[in-house]
Amino acid sequence: MNNLYAIFLNMTKNCNFRCNYCYEKETYNNNYLLIKDAEIIVDFINKILKSNMYKDNKYSGILITFFGGEPTLNEFSTKYIVDAFKDNDQVFYSIVTNGSKLNILHNIFDSIKTHKIGNMYKTHIQVSYDGYPVHDMSRLDINGKPTGDYIRKNIRLLMSDGYNVATKSVITPDTFRYMPEAYLDMLDLNNNMNYFPTIDYYTDYPVGYKIEELEEALLQIAPYEIDYYKKNNRFFLTWFWAHNNHICAAGKDTIGIDMDLNIYPCEGSFFIDEPNHLIGNIQDDDILQLLSNRRKQHLEYERQHPSCSTCQTTTCFKCNMIKYNLSNKQNYFDRWYDYTDQEWLCKYYNVIGKVKLAIYNILHI
Repeated sequence: MNNLYAIFLNMTKNCNFRCNYCYEKETYNNNYLLIKDAEIIVDFINKILKSNMYKDNKYSGILITFFGGEPTLNEFSTKYIVDAFKDNDQVFYSIVTNGSKLNILHNIFDSIKTHKIGNMYKTHIQVSYDGYPVHDMSRLDINGKPTGDYIRKNIRLLMSDGYNVATKSVITPDTFRYMPEAYLDMLDLNNNMNYFPTIDYYTDYPVGYKIEELEEALLQIAPYEIDYYKKNNRFFLTWFWAHNNHICAAGKDTIGIDMDLNIYPCEGSFFIDEPNHLIGNIQDDDILQLLSNRRKQHLEYERQHPSCSTCQTTTCFKCNMIKYNLSNKQNYFDRWYDYTDQEWLCKYYNVIGKVKLAIYNILHI
């Protein structure tokens, strides 16, 4: 159950947090996806499930991810869409939330929180939590107050209530040195989860900036990871997983739908003023054919950059939307898959790969 067609829904551009690295912070407003538009989205998803595109590509299901802003601020439209497919075993849900509105999460998902289809939960709650002390440096509420203590408490409550919960963390070069503390905080929170940090790739950092602090942090974490692996036969820090690099599926097996029902390659491209990212509108008569054609174009252009073929790291996440913005090529898809820039990010991944290789050698794996 892993060949899912992913649909990100922008439920609102409002948010009750003011995270300092958020790429949406310049676009916050009080707009929400209306119930009448949620009804149109439900009809559209039903069309996808019956479409040749869905059948021909042998998708095993559709993953609907509620995105914001903070999607729990739009409880009613979110719940409408959840209720529409709660008995459909081909539709799964995920929500990217700051975890502040526990009662609303319960109102939306309680009836299906433990429902599994095969070995996969129907509902996945992804809480943005960076670990102590990084979280309180970055994720402040709308009044500028730290949020770490009560988000940590809410994560524990969700897990104790039977929810399938994961955390998503953001780390920046300026917070690399706090990673060992954040790692131990995550381990204490629940050692059955994972520590899944993403390096801030929206900001253009100087090549090599704070790279020694990243290496030192990973060397401090390494003994804990070796011990964790010996006990659990897996790593807690996702950067050390065996094959943790990929070409983004945005526009191919992933789309984003904004509050005007326009379709983009991904949730990030909602917030970029670039008309070329617009694929169409879900009410267009030929939209399913457009999506099918777009997927074929991505498959034609999708490739690994030659410089990546000799790279030793097996942990690599690069945003195609950022690549597009940095590229000076002319063709849309050439720009989308242009991996020539962001050398500073490659340097960080190389350090991760070096420490990872050393850990693998120690464990003889």
